[in-house]
Amino acid sequence: PAEPHWLDGQMVDHFSTSNATWRQRFYMDDAYFGGPGSPIFVILGGEGGIPPEVGIFYLWVAKVLAKEYKAAVVEPEHR
Repeated sequence: PAEPHWLDGQMVDHFSTSNATWRQRFYMDDAYFGGPGSPIFVILGGEGGIPPEVGIFYLWVAKVLAKEYKAAVVEPEHR
């Protein structure tokens, strides 16, 4: 499991004149992040929500690759 984070003010439609926004949930694991200049891996999940009890999909990326490359891992929900 991973702690959910929220991005407030995400635009519903970037190509519309509407100013409608929503809260986008994302998960982040920075346990191995080496700081400025280190990579950030973005995992793009499926077309739906990610339950908090699941957190980050593909733990191999978050635990093996992130450690090897001193990377942070971010996984936004796709809605």
